[in-house]
Amino acid sequence: MNLKEQLLKEHSKENTLAIAKYISYDSQRFSELIELFLSGEYRLSQRAAWPVSYCVEEYPDLIQPYLSQIITIAQQKDIHPAVTRNVLRLLQNITIPEELEGEIIDFCFVILKDRSQPSAIRAFAITVAANICQQYEELQQELCLLVEDHLPYEKPAFKSRATKLLRMVKGQ
Repeated sequence: MNLKEQLLKEHSKENTLAIAKYISYDSQRFSELIELFLSGEYRLSQRAAWPVSYCVEEYPDLIQPYLSQIITIAQQKDIHPAVTRNVLRLLQNITIPEELEGEIIDFCFVILKDRSQPSAIRAFAITVAANICQQYEELQQELCLLVEDHLPYEKPAFKSRATKLLRMVKGQ
């Protein structure tokens, strides 16, 4: 399969699943997909983001060599929201190396404070931040305060994740 052609062919769940199935646990194929994702080509990055997140959901180890790069990409100001959304989606399903926790938690807090970000992105940021904060009580409290401040003004996706987080932290 020519991944670039397949990604540009159509943007659909069916095509995404076909690409993810083709890649499976093949690290070379995944590397090719990551190259397309990191290429900087707007449409290609956007379309590669979805199959990347599906592959990582199934095989979390595949992303480890590329974590630093994808975090850098997701933080760019001019990046398509689909890229940020899918990076956060995949981060919620993996063990984040300790050396990247600070950068990722800072990124999540920036996303959570920015009400112009789409709800899905902010909802994924809650989960990623909560996963990291489990080990750090002071950060957990800061996350809860941030989420509580925004809760009354948010859409259902954010409210649902925020409520789950708050219940988990408060032991309810």
